[in-house]
Amino acid sequence: FSVGGKSFFGGHMNASGHISASCNITSSGTIYWKNIESSNDLIVGGDLFIHEYVHHTGDANSSFGFGSNDNFTVTVGGHQVAYWNGSQLQFGNGGQDWKFKDVGNNNAMIIEGNKLAVSRTTAGEQTLTVAGEISASGTVYVNSDFPQLKLSDDGYAD
Repeated sequence: FSVGGKSFFGGHMNASGHISASCNITSSGTIYWKNIESSNDLIVGGDLFIHEYVHHTGDANSSFGFGSNDNFTVTVGGHQVAYWNGSQLQFGNGGQDWKFKDVGNNNAMIIEGNKLAVSRTTAGEQTLTVAGEISASGTVYVNSDFPQLKLSDDGYAD
């Protein structure tokens, strides 16, 4: 079957095998595909709706997507690295230690098990600022060549 010029079809068109085109295919309605393969970029001019996940070709255990409504999951190397459930963002699935790093300034926040460490290499600035109360049930350590701990109840550091 070969068509030259413009052709118009009413109703449904079913094809088995391959449909090849060396030009644009335009639709004013919905096109249903089981699989789309492209050897080049796939450009979508509007919203892209996916049922569940986007998987990386050749990397079966890395994906991102929507397992259910209002949930978003990122999985890399078979490990869930981020999960949003509509009200909170969770990193990991309980077994990993995390390091959030500002590469440009070499600042970092490290979460290892139940420990939190914050480091900042910019001189003259506070390492950690907390608005609200800080509570400690164990020993508070200050490690520095010049250890200082300033406490104030009047809003002025002395």
